[in-house]
Amino acid sequence: MKNRTRILSIPLSLYLFAILISCGKQKAEWKGTIEEVDGVTAVKNPKKPMYGEAVFSLEEDLTLEKKEGSEEYLFERVRNIDVDKNDNIYVLDYKAVQIRIFDKNGELIRTFGSKGQGPGEMQYPFFMQITSKEEVMVFDPLTRRLLFFSMEGKYLRQTSTARIENPMHPIKLDSRGELIALLVPPPPMGGEELKKFDSNLDLLMMISKGEEDDSYLRREIRAMEPSLYCVVIQNDNIVWGNSKRYEVHILNPEGRLIRKIIKDYEPVNVTEEDQKRYKERLSRIPNFGFKIIFPKYFPAFRDISVDEKGRIFLGTYERVENKENFFYFDIFDSEGKYIAKVPMLVSLNRPFVWKKNKLYTIEEDEEGFQMVKRYKVTWRY
Repeated sequence: MKNRTRILSIPLSLYLFAILISCGKQKAEWKGTIEEVDGVTAVKNPKKPMYGEAVFSLEEDLTLEKKEGSEEYLFERVRNIDVDKNDNIYVLDYKAVQIRIFDKNGELIRTFGSKGQGPGEMQYPFFMQITSKEEVMVFDPLTRRLLFFSMEGKYLRQTSTARIENPMHPIKLDSRGELIALLVPPPPMGGEELKKFDSNLDLLMMISKGEEDDSYLRREIRAMEPSLYCVVIQNDNIVWGNSKRYEVHILNPEGRLIRKIIKDYEPVNVTEEDQKRYKERLSRIPNFGFKIIFPKYFPAFRDISVDEKGRIFLGTYERVENKENFFYFDIFDSEGKYIAKVPMLVSLNRPFVWKKNKLYTIEEDEEGFQMVKRYKVTWRY
């Protein structure tokens, strides 16, 4: 564990690129429009944001990483992190099949979790969340269970997910105990499904369904296809979008659409270099003679995130010139106004946490060892 106090440009494993900025708040005028039709607020944004790139800064103040003689900081493969009200950090290492809890100073408090199929045991802990009831929920897809533990790691109960037919990725268990999840039917069915279930895992609503894809039957792989993205915010509102178009929907907990966020944008071309990168990544997996089909343009965005103040981050496919693996993210305020376009270093599928003006991330060092970092977040607008 290291404590640090510095402001710098940093590579974040999931998202952020910090930029040094001058003191004082920026001022700007928003040039979009807001309309309300049938109880739905539509926020339409122009291409240009209100502020420049230097809209916030990050100050790194904690790193949990491998060090000689301290195995508790040697992570095998971190899948999730979360933070409780006391700023304790929960780290889910799915390869080690355990959860480690560190205090706000980075000292290990306790470890729990063991491999198996019995009560409280796990095979492949894929997802973790600290719930509104101050319990730790873990999803184990191999045993098809949601397991619940106390904050101290004591096993409490479990819920079978066997009634959910397709492979599931939990997004969040809200304060009502209702689960929002993304279901991914296997080929040749296709068509992602964004659904909400009650506490018994009975279906409450279909939020959205992606287009079915029969390319598998033609022995084709359709690269860079649009996808469904979703997060659940503190008031249990659901923020989701289909990256086929640049549009974000905000639903209340009952599923009623209350706000739409739209931005004028230029589609990003898929270049020959982009195709080369994709083929290199795919070369690690046997394709059994499948043909790769590339689109002319990338989807409208590549991810959605919302911080504790309701700011919405949309990752785009627009690359940052002369910065390897950096892409621009569009940021909207809680009303849906386009406030900034900032460069960020992207590594997909690594969760992060916003908590009390702090950002917690999962990163890798130069040798490929994982670490957990915490940053102080400062906004200037």
